[in-house]
Order: sequence, then structure tokens, then C-alpha cells
Amino acid sequence: MIRQPPGTYTARGHSLRVAPLFVVPAAAWLAHALAGTGLRALARRDAARLSRLQGALRKMVASLKARLRSTNTLVHIRSLTWLSAHRGSQLPLMLGQQQRASAP
Repeated sequence: MIRQPPGTYTARGHSLRVAPLFVVPAAAWLAHALAGTGLRALARRDAARLSRLQGALRKMVASLKARLRSTNTLVHIRSLTWLSAHRGSQLPLMLGQQQRASAP
């Protein structure tokens, strides 16, 4: 066994040499626990933000669909109006004839 020269080995020196054996595992566990808590908090925040953005996207898509539906309806009405203006009152008769002609 190797011994220290007399007067160089103190209890304080021994505690400083041994302290990392007890402090490092506790500090590592604490860092791991704090990192996990932080990551879970970030995940909750991201989930809330994603939910809010998906709701906004759903509203935008619904608005776009409604606008497109009304635009298509207006285009259809304008084309029918143009046809009736150029062909007079024969439009309903012609539409009826086309339906009967295409039906088997």
C-alpha cells in the first residue's frame, strides 16, 4: 500500500478527491431530469401551436372552398345569362332538348 508522506494527507484533501464520486451522478441525474422536463414543455407548446395552425388552415380551406364554389356558380350564371341574351327565350327549350337527346 502506498502511503502519503506525513503531513500532506488531510481530511479536506480526501473529501475533495472523493467528492466527484458522489456529486457527478447526482448532477447528471438532475441535468437529465431538467432536460426531460424542458423537452416535454416544448413538445406541449409545439402541439398547442400545431393545433392552432391546423384550425386556422381548416378555416382557410373552408373559406377557399366557399369562395371557389360561389365563383364557379357566378361563372355558370354569367354564361347562362350570356347564352340567354344571345339566343333569346330558346335557352330553356334548348337545355331541355339537350338533356332529352343525351338520355338513352
